[in-house]
Amino acid sequence: MTLPYAHLYSNKWTAACMMLFVVSAFLFLYNLGGTALRDYDEAIYSQVIKDTLASGDIVTLSRFSSPWFEKPPLYFWSAMAVQQLIPAPEWAYRLPSALAGIASIALVMLIGFLVTRSYPIAFFAGLVLLTSPPFLAVVREVRHDAPVTAAILFTLYAFLKAKEEPRWYLGMGLGIALGVLTKSVIGLLAGPLILIWVVVQRDYTWVKNAYFWLGCALAVVLAAPWHIYEYVRYGAAFSASYLQAHILERFESNVIGGAVTGSNLTYITYLFTFALPWSVTTIAGLVPLSIMLRAGGAHLRSAVAFFLQILFLLAFFFLAATKLPYYLTLVYPFVALFLATVGQFLYEKSTDQWKKIVLGIAAFVFVAAFAQTINVGYHFHAKMRANDLLASDEKKIGLALQREEDLPVYAFKYDYWDTIRYYGGKRIQMMQEDQLLDEPFFLVLPRGFFDIKPFPSELTVRFTPLYVGEAVVLLRYDLIPRAQVL
Repeated sequence: MTLPYAHLYSNKWTAACMMLFVVSAFLFLYNLGGTALRDYDEAIYSQVIKDTLASGDIVTLSRFSSPWFEKPPLYFWSAMAVQQLIPAPEWAYRLPSALAGIASIALVMLIGFLVTRSYPIAFFAGLVLLTSPPFLAVVREVRHDAPVTAAILFTLYAFLKAKEEPRWYLGMGLGIALGVLTKSVIGLLAGPLILIWVVVQRDYTWVKNAYFWLGCALAVVLAAPWHIYEYVRYGAAFSASYLQAHILERFESNVIGGAVTGSNLTYITYLFTFALPWSVTTIAGLVPLSIMLRAGGAHLRSAVAFFLQILFLLAFFFLAATKLPYYLTLVYPFVALFLATVGQFLYEKSTDQWKKIVLGIAAFVFVAAFAQTINVGYHFHAKMRANDLLASDEKKIGLALQREEDLPVYAFKYDYWDTIRYYGGKRIQMMQEDQLLDEPFFLVLPRGFFDIKPFPSELTVRFTPLYVGEAVVLLRYDLIPRAQVL
């Protein structure tokens, strides 16, 4: 039975989804290159891109003239390609992540509609993801988390779409390969996520479909050559770094160091600080889910599958010993799909009076979520702003060092120097308390330490400030005392 004016209804929601896509593109791309590349990861990955291009061998990633195997190459290759069109590194290196974020919004809406045939669910799933504060923050940085999320979402979408057209299983294989070549074994998480879906839906017809197995073969054909090439060329050095140090050890032990980054409290605190209001709303979503389990509903299995996928991903990241908040990026799309599905059920089951209340609450939550998203995603939040301030000072120090003569560069009581090294092209060493000062050099200090003038008077006269920022200072030390006293 066709509903009256169904074409108008669908057109309205289609237009809303398209508008949401345009808004997401604006938010993700606006002033993308406006801040300096940040320690540690952004500056490290940018250094890899710069050094790999300089090496003339883009197949094997390089850092400081040595092979670098911490990550697969796809993100770096895409950033190199973008840089041919956009010379500004801040823009070029972040653009692949931002585009993956935009693609993720589209894929969440497509998955939501494909499994529910509901335009409102598709729209609100995209809206929840767009207003997830950590998601906006991550996709605007040089990170692999947004691209691998987009690859996994595409893999899931292709698998679901293959029920209508089996050749989409080849798309599933492509998605798996893209995920693996972006973030190694994390790309394989598409497998368990698909398995959860098929178990809940009780649909195993894919097992007997030849295109499914061709898709799996395609994933191997696309992902294997780079891995085989690197192993044949570098042998144990590649496997020890790529497989053991940066895959197995990250799961089995805390490679970052420190009690905080090794504790699940890291994730809990992050989710209830930066991921509000959706972290709380997800817990509240268990109420309509429990009602659906008792009363049934058109989208019950979808809601259950999305919730189990959330639980699986949280369990995976909570069990891993190395814990970094941006690892959780993959969770947010499934939170969006879950909340949109149970939210639609709650709205449909409400009386007319309660529908107004539900809409009022939803409007309030979305306004709060959007405000928090802008606060976190555009770094108005105090912690984000402080990191940008550090990066800005470090960039200026790096550029200042480029203009200076080639002298040793030391850092004292300051552990962040990847950004300085990227922009300055100078190697930075840690200075020890009792180090002999027998040659001219440059010294990087935190501003607070510089302000208390800790040096003895006979040394102070030998230091000349070259840059004094709000957070970081660059000094030059000369053997001959200067007339100026700091």
